[in-house]
Amino acid sequence: MGTVPRYLTPRRSGDHKGIFGHALILAGSRGMMGAALLAAKSSLKSGVGLVSLGIPESFELAAVVSVPEALTLSLPETLSGSISRRAFKPVERAHQMRNFDCLAIGPGLSQHPETGEFLSLVLEMDIPTVMDADALNLMSQSPSRFSKIMKKRKSHAILTPHAGEMARCLGISLSKALSDRLWCARRLAEKFNSVVVFKGHPSLIVDDNREIKNPSGDTGLSRGGSGDVLTGLLCGLWAQNLSSRRLKNVGAFEIAVLGAYLHGVAGDLAQKELTPYAMTAQDVISFFPKAFKKICRK
Repeated sequence: MGTVPRYLTPRRSGDHKGIFGHALILAGSRGMMGAALLAAKSSLKSGVGLVSLGIPESFELAAVVSVPEALTLSLPETLSGSISRRAFKPVERAHQMRNFDCLAIGPGLSQHPETGEFLSLVLEMDIPTVMDADALNLMSQSPSRFSKIMKKRKSHAILTPHAGEMARCLGISLSKALSDRLWCARRLAEKFNSVVVFKGHPSLIVDDNREIKNPSGDTGLSRGGSGDVLTGLLCGLWAQNLSSRRLKNVGAFEIAVLGAYLHGVAGDLAQKELTPYAMTAQDVISFFPKAFKKICRK
């Protein structure tokens, strides 16, 4: 993975936050706000210039207290506390004002039907998108519809399924998703016109004609919240790349490779110091600085 440091957006003396992009994270629902906060915290530690966190309106105060560096976007919610279909217009207006470079959607989102409608409208905005968790579960409920939406988009997307989400999206058994991982990743990439990071050991990064096994990451990452951390990290790294325009020939696939590797390195460092028993997803974020230092030395 010697090429990975080349995918990092370069820093120069005198740079300001506007150079490094604005990431939008749409996440969270009643009982699952932790996922949204983890994604936002991770994105903020990626080096991105700004992060906006779009969440159900009743949880805005919790977000402000937990992630004070992030801007908040208070969104209409359903009776069950998930993002409502009515939230699309506020998101659209916010994009017109803030010009988001990349968005991440899915962590803790819920599978409420109205939230599924919101997801389809957001994808039609055609912003470079990282999709995880319930965004993938919602897609699996209407695969033909979402496949058409994804194939119409001009912007790329990165999908980050674990084996269960992969099985649901492809309509196959979990055993098939676990036993033929490369086939599954290729099939999902084709079906939804996306780059796929198939989480596992090792994680696989696949697009329509390339595939890479990620060598970093181990059992310490096998816990709730790790995927939310990866989602936020990918969104932040990609927003920097898109906004700065400092790197040629670095697109969604390269950002997926960079994010998966960096996430795994941080996990390995956390595991070494804290043991695989006592580390959490938040600990992985706390090891991002050491992970950045490590890959920058390569």
